[in-house]
Amino acid sequence: MPVNILAIDTVSEQCSVCLQRGEASFSRSDHAPRLHAELVLPWIEALLAEAQIDLQDIDLLAVDVGPGSFTGVRIGISLAQGLSTGLDIPIAPVSSLQALAMQSLADVVDGQTLLVAMDARMSEVYAAGFRREGDQLACIRPPLLCAPESLDDGADWQILVGSAFLVYADPLATLISSAALCDPDRSPNASDIALLAAQLTEAHHVRAGSIEPIYLRNNVAKKPALPT
Repeated sequence: MPVNILAIDTVSEQCSVCLQRGEASFSRSDHAPRLHAELVLPWIEALLAEAQIDLQDIDLLAVDVGPGSFTGVRIGISLAQGLSTGLDIPIAPVSSLQALAMQSLADVVDGQTLLVAMDARMSEVYAAGFRREGDQLACIRPPLLCAPESLDDGADWQILVGSAFLVYADPLATLISSAALCDPDRSPNASDIALLAAQLTEAHHVRAGSIEPIYLRNNVAKKPALPT
């Protein structure tokens, strides 16, 4: 298992960076729309100083690869690619929906189901469903992009998490009222990205040129290719 993990999350308006050094965790986070690119590198320098290690001591990079803001996803991946190339270390790509589910693990008892959903703009949501099985969350509804009302399909979701349940509270009112817990204020965080990365085997690590964003929405054809 990597000793020192540096995680970056820029896919939403909440920007965060986490340095996991063994059992110790150091992090920075702020609600900072359009400031992600300016904040991440200074935060990394501050966390390295706080943890009393050098950048060269990082063993693994972890990054949120989406879904989320197209610009945010690209900023995070580009930063991870640059650091990976310069340090010659691998990257652990993690889904924002999985990270959001991981953040909510403590609220889900064994056998309960969890639906995470993020506002995707354009009257759509990014969503995925999970069920707790012991200490793990098994994915029972793969990530998808859909209209918010499509989430209320008769399935029994006990826990609801993510911004979609605030932005689309009216069309999701029945789903929300029947849930045991609804928390629309949570967003993906680098601390959860680091925890998930620590659980991944080397088979899930990639090099800078091989990392793939998760967009779900197809209207990114005119975007320039990510640097390699």
